[in-house]
Amino acid sequence: MATENKQSLATALDVAAFIERKADDFADRFGFGVGGSLTFDNQEKLDYYTGLGELAEEIRALAAPVHEVAPCKHYNSMPRYDHTECLDCGSVLADSDWGIASNKRFKSLEEARFYQKHGRLPEAQP
Repeated sequence: MATENKQSLATALDVAAFIERKADDFADRFGFGVGGSLTFDNQEKLDYYTGLGELAEEIRALAAPVHEVAPCKHYNSMPRYDHTECLDCGSVLADSDWGIASNKRFKSLEEARFYQKHGRLPEAQP
């Protein structure tokens, strides 16, 4: 019989925080303050402490949301019969004869037609 693992997995941000705590513990144990700056008695300890901080930052960068990419500029667009379609992202710009949806940009032609008919965007699907 298979057993279930009821523990949750740590996220990348949890791992980064754990590594930062390790760096802080190391600094508390081996570091000392000189003129308001943290210092160590040898270069190896300083390198280790700095490396932990850099590793935590790299892990946080890996966990950053993908949507932080620059938005599409819609330069590569194709005019259609009653709308213009962006060939890069697939969005649609309705022409001026779409009534309530005129001259608005939508994620898709289906979304534009829904907006034209109902005057609102469709509900997000879970």
